[in-house]
Amino acid sequence: MVTVNPENADQPQQPGELSASQLARGFTLLGITTLLATIMINIPQTISPNFFRDEIGMDGALNGYLIAIRELPGFLLIFVSAILLRQGLARATAVALAVAGAGYLMFAGVNSFTGLIIPTLVASIGYHSWLQLQDALGLSLAKRGEEGSVLGHFRSVGFAGTIVALIFTLAVLLGVEWYFGTLQAHQGPFLRGLYVLTGICAFIGAIVISRFPVSANAKAAARVAPRITWRKEYG
Repeated sequence: MVTVNPENADQPQQPGELSASQLARGFTLLGITTLLATIMINIPQTISPNFFRDEIGMDGALNGYLIAIRELPGFLLIFVSAILLRQGLARATAVALAVAGAGYLMFAGVNSFTGLIIPTLVASIGYHSWLQLQDALGLSLAKRGEEGSVLGHFRSVGFAGTIVALIFTLAVLLGVEWYFGTLQAHQGPFLRGLYVLTGICAFIGAIVISRFPVSANAKAAARVAPRITWRKEYG
């Protein structure tokens, strides 16, 4: 797990900033959330080819359409982030993960291509928002000159989450094939169960990160964050 640099642990606390104990708690909470969020992203990416092809009956063309739908929220992310960030980084991240979790849970009950559209959009909004917010949370814990090191530590945690997701998914699918003798005919309930597990990981991550310590300075910055300007008067 990521730890606070002991060389800076005894530095005097600046007014409005986090204490050493709050920083340590922040590192732990963000590390756990990063692990869970990376699992949340990688399990669906691993099982989606089997699920889309064998359970939904999608072909290459439909898969291309779904990818386009999935990436659409990326263009709207600036508006989503502007709304979320007025709630503060921790709350914004918790909401993003909860939204992603809801989207992935919806996948478990889908049986048609059209049924995939809403879950895809919801999950995409959530995990795209997480991808933008995770570094901001890490930087909020970093002291001057340590930004790269701190973000690198959390990248390592994320890599560990990827490995966990891949190994676990592989073990489940190999277990199904070994037990039943064929994967394609029996994988459906297990794939849907993995989507449920993905949603659970996202919800746990949302609960964990909601306890992330926020400095008085950060709270003040969130309160005065500029709103989106839809029209600007000149004259």
